[in-house]
Amino acid sequence: QYSKALASYINYKIEITELILNLGLRHEHIKGHRDDYGKSDVERLGTNLSSRKITINSLIPGFGLLYKINRSSSTFIGIHKGFSPPGDKPETNPEKSLNYEIGFRTKSIKLNGEIVGYISDYSNLLGSDLAATGGSGTNELYNAGKAIVKGIEISINYNLSSSDKLQIPIYINYTLTDATFKENFESSFDAWGGEIMKGYKIPYISKHQLNLGINLKSNNISFDVNYSFKSNLRTKPGIEMNNIKELIKSFGIINTALNYNINN
Repeated sequence: QYSKALASYINYKIEITELILNLGLRHEHIKGHRDDYGKSDVERLGTNLSSRKITINSLIPGFGLLYKINRSSSTFIGIHKGFSPPGDKPETNPEKSLNYEIGFRTKSIKLNGEIVGYISDYSNLLGSDLAATGGSGTNELYNAGKAIVKGIEISINYNLSSSDKLQIPIYINYTLTDATFKENFESSFDAWGGEIMKGYKIPYISKHQLNLGINLKSNNISFDVNYSFKSNLRTKPGIEMNNIKELIKSFGIINTALNYNINN
């Protein structure tokens, strides 16, 4: 199995006082080929050879607009087309989406912060046959229909210390994700159970994800404490989120680390 790809892009930036406009256009040309000799032809003689080829061409535009409110803060919006290649199965289509974002960002000596709202509207979502997600582990890609993923991301980092010799940054990152299918279809992926209905949740995506921690660093020693949390997530498409077997319950993980530099 092999592929040949050519990717090219052009980007143009326009700056007008406090406004920065980024325009971009990318092109992907991909040829994929696979020869399957079967399980019995161990000498690769081609007695039961099955071959398949696929050619993909995709034009991918995008733009971003940033406005500088002052020296430390800015707001931005972006609209970008999304693309992911489908592998070499002729019946598998490329993953395509339209992605929208709007956000605010601030940066100073002690505080860095960002909040972003986003929507990813998939005209075709790609799934992967991974053992980690209940599949057989072939890594084959398959069509997963229309879907929409939307949410909010918040990131804050603040240094509690005013001393150059001691750094005490605290940070918190939170992501709200609502990921659902937009149409009824029959999935070719057995681990998903076949029939998918509009409004079903996409598997293995938590609605709430939280990461927070604190770091103390002075001279040669540093100490970190970190906590990460994920809310309930489904292992198969569906709506119900309580008291079902296709569920991984919410969980949190605490990590601590102590580091000491003996010398340079």
